[in-house]
Amino acid sequence: MGKDLFDKDLMNMDIRKREIETRLDKRTFDYHNNLKKLLGDKCNDNAERLKLFDELKDDFSYIISMNRHVVDLSFDMAKKQLTEAFKKSGLVISDEE
Repeated sequence: MGKDLFDKDLMNMDIRKREIETRLDKRTFDYHNNLKKLLGDKCNDNAERLKLFDELKDDFSYIISMNRHVVDLSFDMAKKQLTEAFKKSGLVISDEE
């Protein structure tokens, strides 16, 4: 097969994406556990509930941001793979169009 299916940049992008997804899974699990605590434990004092709410807000913001990053990386990887596939097949589309 001459050249590997993944070049160095694509492999690094894939590794970075998988690392982000692993951290994202952990943070999502923490988010859901804290959400269950907040919804189920109405006996806590207000200070503890506010602290938990702030943690949930931070976790949710992180989850949204990292999901966006994973989507962007996935699109970049797909674009790179499709560009290479078109070049190898002889179908080169100019950027001017």
